[in-house]
Amino acid sequence: MASLVQVLSSVKGTQRVLVVALILIPLLLVTIGSLPAVAVLPFLPGGVDRVQKLVGGLVAWTRIILKGVGA
Repeated sequence: MASLVQVLSSVKGTQRVLVVALILIPLLLVTIGSLPAVAVLPFLPGGVDRVQKLVGGLVAWTRIILKGVGA
């Protein structure tokens, strides 16, 4: 699987904007969808650990999107 950098280097200006927009939409939806959990979970028993796992997963997913799976 190609990384985002490789994909962006192979497309031209307007296409580059569209590719970034298409990739950012699901990332933003997942991040915004997880905000209530990040706001509430720390106040529940064991919630801090779950929030750390959730945020760690979001960071890992973002790195995979940006760098590619094999990088």
